[in-house]
Formats: sequence, C-alpha cells, structure tokens
Amino acid sequence: MNLRNLIAATSARLKALVGHVEEPLHAPDSDMATWPLPAGRSCVRRARRLTRVQLTDWHVSHHSKSAELLVSALITKAFQQGTGPIRLTLWSMDGTLRCEVEDADPSLPGTREGQWLDLIDQLACCWGITPTAAGKAVWFELSEGAL
Repeated sequence: MNLRNLIAATSARLKALVGHVEEPLHAPDSDMATWPLPAGRSCVRRARRLTRVQLTDWHVSHHSKSAELLVSALITKAFQQGTGPIRLTLWSMDGTLRCEVEDADPSLPGTREGQWLDLIDQLACCWGITPTAAGKAVWFELSEGAL
C-alpha cells in the first residue's frame, strides 16, 4: 500500500470513528480551515470534533486538548449570546495554531465575563477580539513553547 492510499484509509477510518465530519472550506493543502456552525445544542460538540480532526490532519494534534477546551468555551459563549450564525476558523502557521470564533454580536466582553477569559489567559500564548462586519471574532493562539 502506497503512502497516499494509507493516508486515505486512515482518514476514512478516523471519520468513521468520530462520525460524519464536514469538509472545511479551504483550498486543498491549505493551513486554514473554516466552518459555519448553525446555532444549536450540538454546535459545541461539532466544533470540538472539527478541531480535533483538523489538527490531526495537520499533524499538530499535540495542541488538540487545549484547542478543544478553548474552542468549546468560545463557541459556548457565542451560542449563549444567541444572536446569529457562528463561524469557526483554524490556522496552523510556523508551529502556532490560531483559532477564531466569529459571532453576530458586536458587543465586546467586559472584564467580568467569567471563567472563559481566565481559561484563555491561562492556556493561550495570546488572544484578542476583532470587530467584524458581522459582529466580532474572538481568537487565541497556541504556540509550541506554550505547551
């Protein structure tokens, strides 16, 4: 079995184990992937699964636990605000993973927003909030040195 067939078989097996995985919107072999997440109870679970599978595909699964935890926190916050569609975007670049969750609520979190900000402060090397045309994007980065 050649390497290409082995990779395809492993990918198919992984997808069978975790259930149907939506294909990300990106160019083939790109280090960026993005998915729209319809609001609903399953969006947090789906975001964790998409993150785990994408990081495995990029061979950066050492970031998976921290990334899944922080993505869960951001998706949960966006879902609780309930103001519209949510988008998850992941980038892998030079040993750094960047995760971004965009929602339709333009309001910025206050300093008393609670545990999710503390969690990001503890696990991410940096994070921020960027206003967007649709609302805002909250992002964080995990670097090799931070783990």
